[in-house]
Amino acid sequence: MRWTVLLFTLAVRAVPSSPTSLPQVEAPELSLLTDKENRSSFVLVERLSNDERQLFAQNGTRWARILTLSNSTKPGVTLVVSADFGLVVKSILSTDSQLLDCDILDDEHEQQLLEQFQADIGRVLSEGNFEFHWLNETNYSVGISLLQAMDVYQQKQNCLELHASHNRTRAKRAFVSSGTKWCGIGTTAVSRNDLGYYAGVDVCCLHHDQCAFTISPQSTKYGLKNNRFYTISLCDCDDKFYECLKNETDSFAWYMGKLFFSLMATPCFTLRVGEICTEYSWWGACRNSITSLKADMRQAVPF
Repeated sequence: MRWTVLLFTLAVRAVPSSPTSLPQVEAPELSLLTDKENRSSFVLVERLSNDERQLFAQNGTRWARILTLSNSTKPGVTLVVSADFGLVVKSILSTDSQLLDCDILDDEHEQQLLEQFQADIGRVLSEGNFEFHWLNETNYSVGISLLQAMDVYQQKQNCLELHASHNRTRAKRAFVSSGTKWCGIGTTAVSRNDLGYYAGVDVCCLHHDQCAFTISPQSTKYGLKNNRFYTISLCDCDDKFYECLKNETDSFAWYMGKLFFSLMATPCFTLRVGEICTEYSWWGACRNSITSLKADMRQAVPF
């Protein structure tokens, strides 16, 4: 598994370090890059601040985006979203290429993320601060490492192995954050007063853990199925977590917020009184229902 994950890092490092390191091909019309019937194969590199870059790649029906996030107090992490034919895997990697967290999404999410992928390509092209290359360019050396990094089926297997090894029955925030005792898989704290180095952020995570309304991984509650590998919470709880992190002044709170709300884009749910089906016929029609609290999913608000 480690060898495959390492390929993501190799793919990012294979991008030329400067615009002059390889002659840049002029980007074609956006419609050619976003045509869903005739998928082209290309690499688009967006130049971000602090020498960071975001990579967009497509090879036929397979596509991926790779973004590295870092700040002055925390080593960088890399987010990789890879997809193909209704399957999406989101992975977070550490600087030494260890898989920290991942999520496997279905066809509905693939369509949403593909639309966002194509919209962001349009944004990057319009802003003009990018490098563009066709995958089959003679002198472009991304090559096989990027193609293997786009193997979403292997990434799915890696993700399943990671979650099996962690036995994630209580994961409010799936990724591990060093320097805290409440912000990770479970908790390492021995009491409520036992906080890590980033005490303010730890308090935010502690309060978030105490949310009274949650849906456990791979379970159904309030009429809503949570197919993810981590717990989702009531939106009021996530909103308070968001504000708590925003109110912290250190950059680690910003880092934590980016991980939870922007990179993993953890959804939440709202509750209302509604009809919940308790018995279905063999063809899927509802036979019996009750009036109870009913959950509606809400997508994460970027941090």
